[in-house]
Amino acid sequence: MLNTMGERQKQLLKLLRGNKPGLSVDELSKGLDITRNAVRQHLASLEAAGLVTTGATRPSGGGRPQQLYVLTELGSESFPRQYSWLAQLVVASVQREEGAANMGKRLNEIGAGVAQQLRAQYPGLSTHEEKVEKLAEVMDQLGYNAKNATVPGGDAVIEAEHRSEHRVDHPFHVGVDEGEIIAVARVVAYVRA
Repeated sequence: MLNTMGERQKQLLKLLRGNKPGLSVDELSKGLDITRNAVRQHLASLEAAGLVTTGATRPSGGGRPQQLYVLTELGSESFPRQYSWLAQLVVASVQREEGAANMGKRLNEIGAGVAQQLRAQYPGLSTHEEKVEKLAEVMDQLGYNAKNATVPGGDAVIEAEHRSEHRVDHPFHVGVDEGEIIAVARVVAYVRA
């Protein structure tokens, strides 16, 4: 979502993210080095998009109380997260400590746990094809550009791309980096169950 807005609006959201209690128009004006009217225009646009809302008021020291503006939940969620990077660090650390064989076992356990959650979330799916279709949809929502496909022999699988293109039908398929192995283990355990 941040990719579709102007630089000033991004800066405004970052200022609010760093000040949970909220900021006034004056504080935002100083922080962005723009006029109060420009801040109000940006706030109106961000409020209309559901990213910012009015928060509490606080005494101004002489006149009317100052209105504070805060991020909405949607506004907070609009900032990118680096879960893939964190996952790579965790996987590499565990692999160094426990070795590759134990790493595979651990990922299979994680995959089984996630598969169990997915089965509980989608209890009406019974055929392999239904599971592949639903899982492709879930993965697509997670940013994998996933789609169901059929391999020679008629088996339904998921083709997905994230940083590099790879077919997600084996927990250690070539082209799957360490940060992606956990997601792949989830896929395999869910679809095969």
